[in-house]
Amino acid sequence: MKKKLIGLFLVLVTVVVSLLVFSVTGSAEETETPEKGTVVFLSEGGTGDGSSALSPVSSLDDAYAALDLSKDCTIVVCGPFMQWIAWDYGTLYDGSVTFTSVYDGVDYRMTNDAIFRILYVNFVLWGDTRFEYIDFNCASANGVHVDCGLNPFTIGYDVNITGSNLNGTADSASFFIVGGYQNGRGDYLGDKNKNVDIKVYSGSNILINCWSRGLTGETYTGEANVLISGDASVGAVYLAGLQCKDCFFGKTTLTVEGNATVGGIYSTANTNNTEASLTVNWYGGTIGAANEYLNNPDSKVTYTEGRTLCASPAAKASDSFNAVRSFFDSVENVEAPETTEHIPPETDNIVETRPEGEDTEPSESETEAPGSQPAGSEPSESTPAGTAGGNEETEPSSPGDNEDKNPPIGLIIGIVAAVVVVVAVVVVVVVKKKKK
Repeated sequence: MKKKLIGLFLVLVTVVVSLLVFSVTGSAEETETPEKGTVVFLSEGGTGDGSSALSPVSSLDDAYAALDLSKDCTIVVCGPFMQWIAWDYGTLYDGSVTFTSVYDGVDYRMTNDAIFRILYVNFVLWGDTRFEYIDFNCASANGVHVDCGLNPFTIGYDVNITGSNLNGTADSASFFIVGGYQNGRGDYLGDKNKNVDIKVYSGSNILINCWSRGLTGETYTGEANVLISGDASVGAVYLAGLQCKDCFFGKTTLTVEGNATVGGIYSTANTNNTEASLTVNWYGGTIGAANEYLNNPDSKVTYTEGRTLCASPAAKASDSFNAVRSFFDSVENVEAPETTEHIPPETDNIVETRPEGEDTEPSESETEAPGSQPAGSEPSESTPAGTAGGNEETEPSSPGDNEDKNPPIGLIIGIVAAVVVVVAVVVVVVVKKKKK
C-alpha cells in the first residue's frame, strides 16, 4: 500500500510540474513578439522600444520593424538622426509611412533639435511614403536619391531641405525623386503597370524624374501624375525618364499650381524613347522654361498622342508663357480649379518649447492643438491631430498598455508549491495511519 501511495504522489508531482512548465512556456511565448503599432519615435542614439520620445529607436530597421505596415504609420523623428547608408526595406507593403517631426502638438525641431540628415545614398521606397513637417539635410556635398519604384511619394507642407551644394537641376546635387525604377535599386525589374504618383507641397532644390532612370527596352503601361503645389521650389522636371534608351512610357500629367516654382520642364531622355502623351496643367505658380533637353542635345522623345498645355489666365500672364507654350503641340485655355491645392492647417498652437524640468508626454491641452498635421494622410484641414489617415488612433502600444490576462508566473509557482506540499502532507498522514 505504501508503494502505491508513493507512486500516486510521484504522479501528482509530475502532473503539477508539467502544468508549471506549460504555464511558464506559454507566458514566454506571448511576450516574445510584441504587438506592432502605427507610430514609432526615432532619434540617433536611441535605445528604447520607440513607444515615445523618451524611448526612441535609433535606426530605420528598428523603426519599420515596430510598425504594422498594412496600416497608415508614422515615424516621428524626435531628435537628430543620421542615415549613413542606403535604405532599401526590401518588401512591398500596403499601408503608408509618414516621416514627421511634429506629433501631438509638439514640434520636436524646436524642443529637441530634430532633423533627418542623410548622406548621398539611395532611399528606396516599397510603399506609400511621405515627408511632412520635418527638416531634411543632405549631409554630404551632394543630394539624395529617392527611388519611388512606382510607389506613391509625397513631400507635404513645412519640409525644409538644406545642403551645401544643392541646385535642383543635377541629380547629384538635388533632392532627386525618381518616380519609376532606378537601375540596380529596389525591385527595378518589377511591375511596370503601376502608376507614378508624386506630390510636392514644399521644399526646395528638388529635381523630379517622372519615370525611370538608367534602363533600356522597358515598357510602362501605367500613368504618371505629378503635382507641384504650395510653395515648393523644383529646379527641373524630367518628363520621360532619364538616361533611358528604347523605352515606352505611359501618359504623363504634370500640374503646377499655387505659389510653386518650376525652373524648367524637359523631355531629357536619350534617343529613341516614346511617351504616350504629355499634359501640363499650369494653373498657378511659375514655369521658367520648356524644352526637349536640359543638357543633352541628343535627347529625343516621340509623343504618340501629342503634348498639350492647359493654361489658366494666371499662367498666360507669366513672363515665360510664350517661351513655354512653344514646346507644346496645342494650348487649351482653362480656369484654375478652386479645390486642387490643399491648404495646410494653422500651426500657431504647436508647442515649441517644453516647460523647464518637464519630461512627460504632451498634456491633453497640447495634443488638441490644431497645428498638428495628421500623420499618414495628405494635407487636410479636417483630420484630427495625432491620427493616421484620419480614422484610427495612432498612439503606440507601450509595454503595460494592454492588461495581461494570464496570472503572473510568480503566482503560478506559489500555487504549484502549495499544492505539492498539501499532497505530500496527505500522503504522510495516510502512511502513518496504515502503520498504526
